Amino acid sequence: MRLDAGRSKLYSALKDLTARWEQVEVTWDDAVRADFESKILEPLIQMSEDTLRAIDALANALTAMRNDCEGRPPFYA
Repeated sequence: MRLDAGRSKLYSALKDLTARWEQVEVTWDDAVRADFESKILEPLIQMSEDTLRAIDALANALTAMRNDCEGRPPFYA
């Protein structure tokens, strides 16, 4: 199982979102922006970063299992 494509898409989307938010936040300065940022954007970014870390951990576990099944020496990232 390869997780590279999904991880890459999520990472790219998060990077794009962050860059676009940096452009928007300089011109959007009111209570609605602050509410959006705290209730929507920050949790979304945190969940995305947590998901990226989980994908990395899963990829490492899958690599270790594959290596065990194929008789290769262990790989630890």
